[in-house]
Amino acid sequence: MSDMKEENIIINFQNKIDLQKVMKMISLPVNWEWFLAIIIILYSKGIIQRKDIIILLAGEFLVIILKLLFSRKRPFDSNNEINNLTDRNVQDNSFPSGHTFMAFLLSALLLDKYPKNNIIKIFPVLVAISRVYLGVHYPSDVLFGALFAKIFYNTLVL
Repeated sequence: MSDMKEENIIINFQNKIDLQKVMKMISLPVNWEWFLAIIIILYSKGIIQRKDIIILLAGEFLVIILKLLFSRKRPFDSNNEINNLTDRNVQDNSFPSGHTFMAFLLSALLLDKYPKNNIIKIFPVLVAISRVYLGVHYPSDVLFGALFAKIFYNTLVL
């Protein structure tokens, strides 16, 4: 899918429905400050282990490398009709979506312990949708972030 087609998806999404506050709330737990706090809480409660933290850190490192390799501009940097609806000054590259990757990876780790928890299953999908709506990622960024998290998890954990 070309960037232009993906940009049109984002523009239509932003212009048809006003969900800015909801989408920011959905993305918030995966912002690094909140995510770090959540990981510390999960670890202190024994829900995740040291090996899980290492997996999350290794995954984040790979996402940073991929962002540097691909150097894809954010949608709002490429098209004036797309707004950055986050409250953050986003400076790094768009591909892949780190929020989506981390949400799917953490979800996979938590589903090992709580396989029937639907919130854990739905949350990363909502994060992916929020990242596109907020104008900080193309649909292909979040699709790759989700797929890469699944592949990364299956390679390391299974």
